[in-house]
This record gives sequence, structure tokens and C-alpha cells, in this order.
Amino acid sequence: MLGLLGEGPLHGYELKRRLESLVGFFGTVSYGSLYPMFRGLEIRHYVTRTSEQTGRIVYHITSKGKERLFQLMHDPTVPLTQKLLFLQAIPPAERKQILESHKEEWDNRLKQYRRMQESIDVKTIDRYHAALLARETDHVAKDIIWLQQLIEDEEAKTPEQDSRDSHSKLLKSSRKKR
Repeated sequence: MLGLLGEGPLHGYELKRRLESLVGFFGTVSYGSLYPMFRGLEIRHYVTRTSEQTGRIVYHITSKGKERLFQLMHDPTVPLTQKLLFLQAIPPAERKQILESHKEEWDNRLKQYRRMQESIDVKTIDRYHAALLARETDHVAKDIIWLQQLIEDEEAKTPEQDSRDSHSKLLKSSRKKR
């Protein structure tokens, strides 16, 4: 929720709609779970709310909420897939740092998997376990290539391109509101 509010103020219905577009077919977001989350974020002073003339409540991220969002973006326990959804809201130098830290973690994981593959004793491990390890090793190697490309793209991006990307994202968001 902080990531979505970091892009701009939203009312409950719009936030619910945007959250559901992120979770896709994995599930839905109910108002029964959404509003208690809002209350918790308000208690911690991460968000505030205002009322529109129409009576709808609009939620805004606070400076403390932005600090928390940045902490989460740098937290190694938060999966990269979640971070990528909101990476555009992070300053370019920090985006690169976040990507590089995940790449380093994946590089280490790949080394570990390759050491495991080298030490496999075919007499004590069945072919299915070996195949699973080979599959995971291959996936991590491909993910590292993909992540390296994201880092290189980030390095090649000019401030003007970054600004256009943010503007393009806002335009898409405002079109959906219509």
C-alpha cells in the first residue's frame, strides 16, 4: 500500500482496484482487510486521510511513510519481485544499489548451487534431486543475466528518460481512472 500511495494520493476504491491488478489471479483484496490496514498505517503515521467534497476518503503517504517505503525497498528479506513493482518511485542511484544487492545475493546462491552440483555423489542422491538442483541452478543463472540487464539499463538511463518514464506511468494511471 505504501508503494501505491508513494505514486500519489488514492481513495479506497482506487487503491483496492490497483492492489487487485497487482495480485492478479493470486487473489482479491476485500474492503474488510483493506481498511484495517489503513488504520494500522495511520496509527504508525505512515499515511493520513482527507475527505473530498464527494465524501470519499483519500489516503496520502506521509514523510514517515516514505521513509518506511525506502526501508522496505532496501530490506533484503523483501522479495525483488515486490520491489520491482515500486522501483520507479525510488531515486535512480538507490534503484541501482537495490538491484546490485539482489544480484550479489543471487551470484552467491549460484556459486552455492554449483558447488552442490560438483559434490553430488550419484550413489547417495537420486536423479530427481539432481535434476531439481540442475533446474534451480539454471533458473538462478538466467535470473542473474536478466538482473544484470536491468542494472545496465539503469546505468544507461538519462535523467530525462527517467522523468519520461515517471510521466508515462502517471498518464497510464490517470487514463485508468477515467
